[in-house]
Amino acid sequence: MSKTPGTIQVSSGVLTATFPLGSIAYVFTATFSGPHLGATVTPSDFTTSSATVAYNDVSVLDGNKPFVGQVDSQITICFPARSLHLTGTLTTPISPPQEIAGVGVWSTKPIMPTALGTLVTTSSTKFVAEFTINDKKYTLDGSFSPPMSTFRSNLVTLTYTTLGELIGSPGFTGEVGVDGIYLQLSTPKVTIVGDLTASISSKITIAGTGSWSSK
Repeated sequence: MSKTPGTIQVSSGVLTATFPLGSIAYVFTATFSGPHLGATVTPSDFTTSSATVAYNDVSVLDGNKPFVGQVDSQITICFPARSLHLTGTLTTPISPPQEIAGVGVWSTKPIMPTALGTLVTTSSTKFVAEFTINDKKYTLDGSFSPPMSTFRSNLVTLTYTTLGELIGSPGFTGEVGVDGIYLQLSTPKVTIVGDLTASISSKITIAGTGSWSSK
């Protein structure tokens, strides 16, 4: 069988499994039902540190699919077609083990380009985020409110669709803390996500405006 690595997570009762294959991501989105062989109606939230989809042919990653499985330190999801199953290792084990069942649907989406960089505050209301793409430096100078203690991320990920989005003066909203930063720019589908170098005491919602430059 062919195997493709990816991620599996459950958040607020919705399972999302994503597996990049070439320029396309195959995504399985599912909800839970029960009881079925003792299945839990809605399992606890979790994420995986690693996951794999195994299949005989990529054509099976399509359409509506019922499933059954189990979650503890690992997750195993089985489908009626023996030629398809999902497995993964949880970042935090669930105890006692939970039986799961439900139905989901496979879909595809193009994989968006990303770039790694840094984001550093220069005052209580300003930051500079820098990314290198194709040997060219892209810088976002941002101003935000409310004021907060300074913070830094030595590794943030910029996700975008085209380089043409990295121009102008977009607005943004987001959250900083306790350990991470998430910014959603007003330019559709452009985000900046990363871990903070040092934790801050609480999560704060911010909003502001940035200015892109490149050289």
